[in-house]
Amino acid sequence: MSAIPIQFLETHPLLRRQRLNQAKGWLQRNPLEQKASGLGSVGLAFLPKSEVVMEVVNTKLRFNALANKWRRETRNLSSTSKKLANPAYRDIVGMGLQTIPWIIERLHDGPRHWFFALMEITGENPVDASLEGNLPAMVRAWEHWGKTHGKVA
Repeated sequence: MSAIPIQFLETHPLLRRQRLNQAKGWLQRNPLEQKASGLGSVGLAFLPKSEVVMEVVNTKLRFNALANKWRRETRNLSSTSKKLANPAYRDIVGMGLQTIPWIIERLHDGPRHWFFALMEITGENPVDASLEGNLPAMVRAWEHWGKTHGKVA
């Protein structure tokens, strides 16, 4: 179904219902995504549940598309500053706190400068100076930060 244009999915009633059911199931399996989306009880009071689910799913889809685009566009660059200035990376940082669980999840695929995004988005750096360069320890530090701040399970 990923080859079908998103506009078609939004307009065709049967496919839209199927996509909505998939999104609801995904959100039930990933309860922290609702919290990460920034939609608290106030947001839920004003939006139908289906719209909340779709917004979270669409946000994660957008994040994944941008992350994959950034990886493709920068894989051959040696300059960190050029990698961090890439428009897709800047868009991910601009998405804010809702991206933290997904960025931390991506740390396991290889850091790829995600630490800079985490520090820029949160304004924090939980990695002790003695751990700089120790990638597994840096990943663990961010996972611990995510757990203590309610961003990851």
